[in-house]
Amino acid sequence: MPARDGGRDIVACDILVDDVHWYNIEVKHWRARNVGSTQASACLETAIREGRKGALLISTGGVGPAAMSVRSEAHRDYLRFGEEQKVVLTCKHYVANAAGLWRPIRDFRTFLLDQTV
Repeated sequence: MPARDGGRDIVACDILVDDVHWYNIEVKHWRARNVGSTQASACLETAIREGRKGALLISTGGVGPAAMSVRSEAHRDYLRFGEEQKVVLTCKHYVANAAGLWRPIRDFRTFLLDQTV
């Protein structure tokens, strides 16, 4: 049964010197199918309605052409897609950071958009 989260699972913030940027993140853990236009539209519409700086839709099952077509030219940098490699990269970052083994040098937005299209 689908969650009633409106197209966002995580709300992340990037605290800057003079501002705070909020991002919505939607995660789909599907093995047998990829993300389509319905999920991409919900993610995009929710982020715009909530006034976010951007949105990221991560899917372990991949991103289909229908999802990619949801983005207009104006939303190409606003709504980003990540696949299985993005999930792995994020988990590795979390584990290393929690263990105190590594501190990121780059800013949050750069990390958030790594391994996305």
